[in-house]
This record gives sequence, C-alpha cells and structure tokens, in this order.
Amino acid sequence: MLEFREDGRTEEQIRRIEIEHGKLNNNGYIMYRQGNSCVRAVCNGPREGNRILFHVRFSKTARQEPISEKRLYDYEDVLQKIFSEIILAENQLDIDIDVIQEDGSLVSAMVNCIYMCLCYSSVPLLDSICSVTLSENFVDLSSSEEGGRNAAVVLVYLINKKQFLYVRSAGRISKDRLEKLLERGTVATEEIFSTLKTYLLNISAIKKD
Repeated sequence: MLEFREDGRTEEQIRRIEIEHGKLNNNGYIMYRQGNSCVRAVCNGPREGNRILFHVRFSKTARQEPISEKRLYDYEDVLQKIFSEIILAENQLDIDIDVIQEDGSLVSAMVNCIYMCLCYSSVPLLDSICSVTLSENFVDLSSSEEGGRNAAVVLVYLINKKQFLYVRSAGRISKDRLEKLLERGTVATEEIFSTLKTYLLNISAIKKD
C-alpha cells in the first residue's frame, strides 16, 4: 500500500525545485528553493589567488530562534570541506550564503545552490556535484522529518566520478542499512541534478543569445 508523508509526498518524492539567477553588485547569484527551504548564494570572484571563504547568514524570517555562532561556523566548515575538493586551487572566491527560509535538508540546499552559483559565475570545477538529505524512510527530508527517529543522512555525490564525496549521519546507522541508503541517494541526486543541469543549460543558451 502506497503511503504518503505529512506534506502529501510519497516516500521517494523530491520536493518542487525553483531556481532564479541574476546579478547583485556585479556578482552572480542563484536563488534556490526546494520545498519550503530557500537559499541564496552570491559569488564574489573568481580572482587570482588560492583562498575560498564561505559566509553563512540566516535572515530574521528564516527561523524563530536565533542561530548560534558555532552552528554558523559548522555550516561554513562543512561547505569548505566539500567545495575545496572540486574548486581548482588557483581561484580566490568569497561566497555569501543567505538562508531565507529553513524547512529541512538545509545543507543539501546550500550545496546545490552554491554549485549552481559557481557554474553561473564560470568558476572552473573538477566535477559536478549534487546533494540530498534522506533517512531510511524518506528522501529529501522536511524539517519535521529530520527530527524523526531515523537518522538523517546528508549525501554529496560526484556526478561524473559516480561516487560520494561527503556522507554525514546525524545518528547511528548500520553498514548494511547505509549501503541501501546510498543506493537510494544515488537515484535521488541524479534526479535532482537533472533539474539543475536543465536550468544551467538554459542559462548558457541565454548568454549565447
């Protein structure tokens, strides 16, 4: 029997993805919305150098409670570890990430948004990446689902190498269960990346015109 989640989705269903692009103070930006999670990334660069800095901010409307400096640092540290693996070392970048609305799968939304912004800003990358947050029950977790009994796992997948760059679990999970979860994560990231790729191709076509 087909079961539905509290927001009406099926177990493996990805939330609606909406993307916008533009310029802010002559720097490229991407606005990325996945369900009710909304993030904007602004890329200052690339310039000559070898420094990549991430700055994460939460808007006052993103959450009811103020966010701690430690959590902001944790987000920035995770993003640094992920993107230092695919951004060529001779580039200097400052990337501002504004969390406009938070409703689950936030790290994945940040990763996908930043990846899109880097592509839009013509930053050379070693591979394409895509992220999803899932549990044993559901794919693309909402905020309430992240607080459930099953561990929420953040995955970042290298599209061309077809391997995982980053795996982080918020709880304990057995090796067998993790392997099954990675299989589902591969399918989910490829589905999400199809949407990202289509949008990037449309941007490229607009630039050529």
